[in-house]
Amino acid sequence: MNARASILVIDDEPDLLTNITLTLEAENYQVFTAGNGLEALDALQTQPVNLILADIAMPDMNGYQLYERVRARPEWVTIPFVFLTARAMDSDIRYGKELGVDDYLTKPIRAADLLAV
Repeated sequence: MNARASILVIDDEPDLLTNITLTLEAENYQVFTAGNGLEALDALQTQPVNLILADIAMPDMNGYQLYERVRARPEWVTIPFVFLTARAMDSDIRYGKELGVDDYLTKPIRAADLLAV
């Protein structure tokens, strides 16, 4: 990903959104944020992005539902999608991989792991 790539980060925890945003912006990424899946879909309508980082447990629409909605749109199907979540159980990781998610990072997220995506 080039240094000015744009990333959409979706999480319902404002402090985590701020920390991730600061980490990515320090590496010259353009960051857009959303507090839930519905906000993320609205953002994707107006702002093209190169990567989606999404929590799983969110109000209104969880990360799995968001992933399915994103993949249902031809213009978004190729955007890499990574789950950022506290759900570290093997069954959760396996389910995400079965859906086709590109990667899965568990919270707390280290800056080095985030930047390696």
